[in-house]
Amino acid sequence: MRRHDVPEQHVGLELELGKRAVDDRRSCLGRAGARNLPLRREWQAADASTAIAGRLADEQVAGIRAPVQIGDEALAPQLGIGVLVERVADPRLGQSLDEIPHCWSRATRRASSTKMPYVLNVWTTTDGGQEPLEVANVVADFIDAAERSLDFAHYDFHLSPEPAAVVSAAVRNAVARGVAVRFLYNLEHRNPIPVPPPPEPDGILIESLGVPVRPIAGVPDLMHHKFVVRDRASVWTGSMNWTDDSWSQQENVVAVAHSHELAFRFTEDFEQLWRTGAVEKSGFIDTRPVPVGTHQVRPWFTPGHGEGLSARIGKAIAKTKHRVRIASPVITAGPVLAALAQVISEGHVDVAGCVDRPQIGGVIYQWGENGNIAWKLPLLERVLAAPFSAKPSTPWEPTGSLHDFMHAKLTVADDTVFLGSFNLSRSGELNAENVLEVTDPELAERMAHFVDEVRALYPRFIPTQSSTAASS
Repeated sequence: MRRHDVPEQHVGLELELGKRAVDDRRSCLGRAGARNLPLRREWQAADASTAIAGRLADEQVAGIRAPVQIGDEALAPQLGIGVLVERVADPRLGQSLDEIPHCWSRATRRASSTKMPYVLNVWTTTDGGQEPLEVANVVADFIDAAERSLDFAHYDFHLSPEPAAVVSAAVRNAVARGVAVRFLYNLEHRNPIPVPPPPEPDGILIESLGVPVRPIAGVPDLMHHKFVVRDRASVWTGSMNWTDDSWSQQENVVAVAHSHELAFRFTEDFEQLWRTGAVEKSGFIDTRPVPVGTHQVRPWFTPGHGEGLSARIGKAIAKTKHRVRIASPVITAGPVLAALAQVISEGHVDVAGCVDRPQIGGVIYQWGENGNIAWKLPLLERVLAAPFSAKPSTPWEPTGSLHDFMHAKLTVADDTVFLGSFNLSRSGELNAENVLEVTDPELAERMAHFVDEVRALYPRFIPTQSSTAASS
């Protein structure tokens, strides 16, 4: 499995929304109010999805956490950056409902959609925190807004009948109203890798959409994207595959950005894959920052800039003064390992994170067996001596198993955030991947808090006897 400066002023909602937002937080954290979460058509009282949204608070643990949201450039002098976080209490963290400070209510959603047109939304999911159908409705909302084009690039797209029906209907409806739709997906991979082998997307489901499709052979490396470009103006990206397990059993980070310039970069990468059908001929995209509202966001694509991306993340870590937070299933990229080991050894920076236990254990074992890579082991061991937790996910089985990996791909270095599909791995440098680099104190604080919440759920990483033996 396989960036600038940003204004630092942070202004909340308009004064006319302030009191309403405070009042709504109380109501939205109760059962009735929680039904106002911003899911598909939730403002239609008669719609069945309203009841579905309600179950997010009634039955789930953590919920879809919506967005750190960055305001539109035209409104920035007045509004700056507004941050609203949709959450439900997590009893595993000892939280009660009245301890959660924010909720994005229906009233605020309506107001923000007309008075505060956010251009960058970042939200997170947790293991057991949301149901596939709920995420399917959010996905369908994004698709429903398409007017001209939709370009899908997905590593895995495999859904059970009910969420598949929601997403499929949204795609077919888009086609029916004249939207041009194309679909890329990863087909296979024959190289051995130290993590679970890639899944097989549902080709029948994809073909049933009745749109032009192109499978990309994951040879020698994976087409690991999880993005959609809408109308060449908006981008959905992040770490979340479109599968039931990813939508319900994994930690993920998703970003939705509204920017013609950013969408153009993603479209360029899509065209390289569509035209050549080859992973290794993609990712050769300009990495200069593009405007996303008032922000400058630097997009990265691999494999064209794979080594450059690892070096960029490593440099950001090495320059930190206060905090580094990492969420990645594995950490094997040399520049990242070296920078982390350095700042951890110097002891002046707060470094912590979360990895996936079976996957990182597999890396340690294989590195111990392979003398050509064993030089990285001391670096990895030094990094994992810091406060890193490891999710004890279900080990992969050839006959099929639950895919409940710690799946977020997130680095926070002081006020800079790197998020996307890119594991911090050498394999990631060679795959078709994408990352957004954003410098923003508020976003960085929220994402660091997310990493801390995730790592608090799982035990501290301790090497197993077999891993230790392999590295000795």
